[in-house]
Amino acid sequence: MNNLEFRAWDKELKKWQYFTLLQLIQGEAIEIWTKLENWCRYTGLKDKNGKKLYEGDIIDEGLYIGWCDKCKQYQVFNCLNDCMSCSGDIPWCEFLSDISNTEILGNIYENKDLINK
Repeated sequence: MNNLEFRAWDKELKKWQYFTLLQLIQGEAIEIWTKLENWCRYTGLKDKNGKKLYEGDIIDEGLYIGWCDKCKQYQVFNCLNDCMSCSGDIPWCEFLSDISNTEILGNIYENKDLINK
């Protein structure tokens, strides 16, 4: 079974907590459940430095990864929260073909300045 990975912001400790769905189901992460916000799922991809790419990660100034309800998959979004695939600007397959050159710059929760440029 593929075990889904997540990260979520711990309000008390002011840092990301990382865990799997299995850990949640087995109760290993249940004690921190109520302290967490900004849940982000791991996309299954890594950037050029081997860093895991999560929902909300900023990959370029003004561009970040998110879930598109219309496309039913992860997509690249711009600073206006527009899916770049729906607009025809950056199809997900084009992004995937260039993933080896992608670097995570931050995330939309801690680095809002990078997304609002």
